[in-house]
Amino acid sequence: MESNLKTISSFGARGSLLLLFAFPIYPLPVTNIIFISFAFFSLLSWVSTKCPSIWKALGRNIIFALPFAPYLIELCFYHSNAVVGFEVEKKLLFFTAPFAFAFYTSSLKLFNFRVYIRTFCISMILLSVYSILLLITNKILFDPAYYAGDASTLRIKFEDIARLHPTYFGLFASISMLWLIYDHKNLTRKLKWISGFSICILLFVDVLIAAKMSLIILFAGTVVILYKTTTQKKHLVIPYGVLLAVFTILIVVIPSSRERLYEMIHILYSKNVTYNSVNERKIIFNCSWNIFKNNIWLGVGCRNTQQFLNAFYWSIQYYPAFIKNYNSHNQFLTLGLNYGIFDVFLFLGSIGAVLYRQRKNIFAIVLIGSIVMIMLTESILERQMGVYFFALFTLLLFNIDRREESAKSLIETSTTN
Repeated sequence: MESNLKTISSFGARGSLLLLFAFPIYPLPVTNIIFISFAFFSLLSWVSTKCPSIWKALGRNIIFALPFAPYLIELCFYHSNAVVGFEVEKKLLFFTAPFAFAFYTSSLKLFNFRVYIRTFCISMILLSVYSILLLITNKILFDPAYYAGDASTLRIKFEDIARLHPTYFGLFASISMLWLIYDHKNLTRKLKWISGFSICILLFVDVLIAAKMSLIILFAGTVVILYKTTTQKKHLVIPYGVLLAVFTILIVVIPSSRERLYEMIHILYSKNVTYNSVNERKIIFNCSWNIFKNNIWLGVGCRNTQQFLNAFYWSIQYYPAFIKNYNSHNQFLTLGLNYGIFDVFLFLGSIGAVLYRQRKNIFAIVLIGSIVMIMLTESILERQMGVYFFALFTLLLFNIDRREESAKSLIETSTTN
């Protein structure tokens, strides 16, 4: 009986964690069910192995909950406030996932990082193919009307189809492509063709939805990965030239990306500045920064942040942001507005801890760098998809055997040179 319990709990914990990394393709309730299953089986596995000490693992993991502890404190004082309750609900994973991972790692060994990231990549490839097919069958993909202006109509339709905001889709697609590029030389000949075709699909959709920062992350990440995995730097001239040419052609040819590029050019060279997504972000940043500077130590509380922002939007007569309740579009500023500079430092410390632990793992560095970059232009933790992405990958990288992963990273790098 005890042996059966151990086998079932082990299989359930390992299987549910693996399934969890395909979260982009699930509706949110399904993802929540899979996470609850992971937590339950991890606890059961810990119990079936006679409850080994989890304090060391929990002590490490708890640093990811600390930046979000002020949400719980505010909830204690304002438990009837709907905004605070909603914010705590969105951040609940940060308080439960550290325990689930502690139970798991105290009784079971994590798979190699490659297993989880490949699961994530496969889910994004499937979602990309599904989205393209529906864009075609719904007669959206080739209809010029959807590309008018900043192609916002196309992006809205795409979100309806993929059930994923273009910002998150672009980020997830870029991370998937960066892994496929990083892992390409470790594949068999047949898998290399499949990988290359998958990159083409992901790149097409990424450029189609025209999430600017995601494309910058993809370009910068590719440059770094190629540089770090190539000994003869002079051999990089052709790959870098091809990379630049491919990006340029795709951005110019695909209307949605072309329109977004025109926005940036218009801001730089036109004297008659009109509102678009580029200067809109600049205005939002300035508003957020001014509020943050005036409340730098303790913030204004998450219950008041949107009210302060809306008041500022109204005072400068920027009514679109007021009507749509725009947040700061910067994760670090969002935390600073909520709870002040010390909370921002705590959050940066948790990211720095992962970076330090995986400092010899090239892809881990690129992944953490990508997360930081997207957080400079988006408050990705204000949606649960962003919370799942950040929590799962940071906790995985923090708990996986850094010596094993670093050794494999170095071996792979040397074999590709």
